[in-house]
Amino acid sequence: LSLLEDEELEHDIITMINTDLVSADAAVYSVIETQAQALEKLKDEYLKERVTDVRDIGKRLLRNILNIPIIDLSTLNQEVILVAVDITPSETAQLNLDKVLGLITDLGG
Repeated sequence: LSLLEDEELEHDIITMINTDLVSADAAVYSVIETQAQALEKLKDEYLKERVTDVRDIGKRLLRNILNIPIIDLSTLNQEVILVAVDITPSETAQLNLDKVLGLITDLGG
């Protein structure tokens, strides 16, 4: 979450909006993806593993900007097998493990 308090991140997003005249969501996506790609190139395995966290934060920012409701996975009221293209660490943390019998994703592990 310290990424959300990163002044450079905020500066880069605002600069892109003002200079490139792009929307806030386009700027957030671009800046987050640039940071994620930079982390992927590092030799430090710990930092490389933060790529998922960076993209997760970006995804949550975009949902807020675009006013897309976040599905609260903690409120599942029946047993399910959850099928998704991908599931972020923050979404996984919300899972009601008493109700999730299985998890299938296309991406990730």
